[in-house]
Amino acid sequence: MTTFRCSYPVLAWLLSLVMLACASPRESGSSSDRARIAELEKENAELRETVEELEARITVITSHGDVSVDPAYPKVDAFVLNVDREQNLVVLNQGKNDGVEIGFVFTLYRGSTFKGLVRITEVQPGMSTGLILNEKNAIATGDSATTVL
Repeated sequence: MTTFRCSYPVLAWLLSLVMLACASPRESGSSSDRARIAELEKENAELRETVEELEARITVITSHGDVSVDPAYPKVDAFVLNVDREQNLVVLNQGKNDGVEIGFVFTLYRGSTFKGLVRITEVQPGMSTGLILNEKNAIATGDSATTVL
């Protein structure tokens, strides 16, 4: 083991140099670094604008009183029994006996494909009927439905 000896003044001087180097502002970097920082700052500003727009939309949607942002629904899984396109309704194979209540929102899907959203408007013991709120892909008999993803 090699031992390094130096006097206290030399050690203090070295320590002050290290602290000065760490505390001094760094060079602004290469032009590519500055360009990347500018690009990230621009992206950050765009994302902030998007967040503000989405928050405004959420405020508008929730102010109508027909959409809940944080529902506390129990997990209920179901299947689509029937789709009535004329009335924009879906019949599910789960009902009051399975814990379904009026107002529950089900997410409909097939495999990994999102189909749409349905809000329950009528509940019977073994089935329920819901209004299609959103249909991204055509909802069909046999599609899966759940209250919690």
